[in-house]
Amino acid sequence: MAKYIIMPKLSFNMREGKIIKWLKQEGEQVQEQETILQIETDKSVIDFESQISGILRKIFIKEGETVPVTLPIGIIANKEEDISIMIKEALEILDGISKGEEIQEEIGQEIELKREFLKKEVQSSPEICESVKISPRARKKAKELGIDISLIKNKFSKKIIQEEDIIEFFNKEKNVVIGGIPTVKVIAKEVPYSGMRQIIGNRLSESKLTAPHIYFSTSVDMSNVLGIIESLKKEQEINITINDFLVFVLAKVLTEQPKMNSSLVDNKIVYYSSINIGIAVGLEEGLVVPVIKEAEKKNLNEIAKESKRLITLAHEKRLMPEDYQSGTFTISNLGMFGIEEFTAIINPPESGILAIGSIQRKPVVNSYDQIVIRPILKMTLSVDHRIIDGIVATQFLNSVKKYLFNPGMLLL
Repeated sequence: MAKYIIMPKLSFNMREGKIIKWLKQEGEQVQEQETILQIETDKSVIDFESQISGILRKIFIKEGETVPVTLPIGIIANKEEDISIMIKEALEILDGISKGEEIQEEIGQEIELKREFLKKEVQSSPEICESVKISPRARKKAKELGIDISLIKNKFSKKIIQEEDIIEFFNKEKNVVIGGIPTVKVIAKEVPYSGMRQIIGNRLSESKLTAPHIYFSTSVDMSNVLGIIESLKKEQEINITINDFLVFVLAKVLTEQPKMNSSLVDNKIVYYSSINIGIAVGLEEGLVVPVIKEAEKKNLNEIAKESKRLITLAHEKRLMPEDYQSGTFTISNLGMFGIEEFTAIINPPESGILAIGSIQRKPVVNSYDQIVIRPILKMTLSVDHRIIDGIVATQFLNSVKKYLFNPGMLLL
């Protein structure tokens, strides 16, 4: 029996997916539970398995295209089955999206282009399919400005391009006068604001708009932490990073101060018994936050191994939804990039995030009033002031500082 292949919703925040690669082509046999394509979600690339056996009769969405979740992207059917009605139904679904009647997802120009693609599949007659037209005045203006008409057709999903569309396109490409001096600003390329980048933007905007942020900064001498890490490398051949040690410390402090391990959900302050620490990982496409689950139950070596595993999966785009969901607190470390100090936006619905800068060798005054050089780390705590007061945040940050200055207390 013929069945649609649907863009799946693989996480709570997933609104759309990008087709990375079709592993099967039209006309090829597909087995149930066989991987037939790869989908890029807001966090990773997922192998998608067919739910039925049959022949891949139709591919609606090409590689590189992005579509909202629940949108038909293909059809699997028997060889003899008539799928013309299903193709028309797919077109109706796209029309319903544009009118807000079927799937309540944010859509844009990409959906209009996909609708035209499906129209061509259903209405293959050149008399029925309408091509993009350009008015005589627009064609004349394009010639005057030296603009290739084919570029305009690719830029706009309109049926008729007018003169003002040509001028708008030209103004995007050129910036005529600055301070009375002619200059040129040429656009190298345009990248759709979609996928992971859009998800990140939406979530962080939501966080800043809904959660009043308040910030607390402090510095700590990392001499003893660096000494312990170096000893572990030499004596036990354990590869521990600064970030691993910080996660280890945070797990301890969050256990002692559970108010920080909380969220505001449906007008209720929820306190979590498990401590799931997210570690922000920067990728070319944006930021992902894989989560070390139940960090309070793990020793330093176990945290280091789990952190390395998650970071590797993140860079390979192989994180599964369970790898980046259910975080209760996040750490964002830009120290390896030489950033001394910064503030981070809370990852909703968590109540706090700790921003870590680079370790800098700086002169400090010791207890004997002597000036000495020490490795100093700056860190800034961002909290949701709706549920975390200044005194709670201060106590939390001071406890983190205490364990970093005296790390032996954690290893007894």
